[in-house]
Formats: sequence, C-alpha cells, structure tokens
Amino acid sequence: MVAVQLEKMGIDDAVGAFPVHGIGGLIGVVSCGIFAAGYPNVDGMPPVSLWGQIVGAVTMAVLGFVPGYVVSYILKVFGLLRVPDHIQEKGLDIVKVPVSAYPENYTPGPVNVATPAAAGTPAE
Repeated sequence: MVAVQLEKMGIDDAVGAFPVHGIGGLIGVVSCGIFAAGYPNVDGMPPVSLWGQIVGAVTMAVLGFVPGYVVSYILKVFGLLRVPDHIQEKGLDIVKVPVSAYPENYTPGPVNVATPAAAGTPAE
C-alpha cells in the first residue's frame, strides 16, 4: 500500500526500505504506546505513554527525513544522486562488480523443456 503510493508520487524506493522500516517502525513505536501504556520505564524514567511514543515517533521521523532530504538534494545538485543512463543500461552490477554471477565452467543457456508431443513418447 505504501510502496504503491510512493510510486504514484514518483519516489524511487527500489528495495522498499521506507515501507518496511519507516512505516513498520512507526507502527511499532506507536503500538508500544497503546499496548504498554502505564508500564514502568527503566532507571526511574516516566512510565510509557501513548503521547510520549507519538512525540518520539515524530522526532525520529523528522531527524531521519530532514537530514536525508538535505543530503539527497546536495547530491542531486552536484549530479551524484543517480547513476548515468549508459551505466544503468549496461547494468550496475557489471560496472561496479566486474565478476561473473556463475561459476567459471558454467555457461548459462536455454532450458530444455519437453514439448507436449515429446513428453508422452518413451525414451530410447
């Protein structure tokens, strides 16, 4: 749901980090305020409260988003945020990690799939 909304907004999150860690973390922090409200905290700190968890979630979101946005904007201004198109077309793994994905003696090729007519005939 969140990943689809990000795509509609034109935000590139190729690995789904924001929906998993951002939204999942937010739900966890606020849920702690709902289900652990009133429980004692450690070292004499005030007990857990929903309001405290919401303030903490907003603080973490701001401290995570604002610096990340600023750094991304600076990288974009200097043209360092994206990989050039010709490297994307070639494949980033080939350019940055010039090793084969297969063992030395393995040559990937087409997979032999039996045709329906040949599948019923016995082998010789």
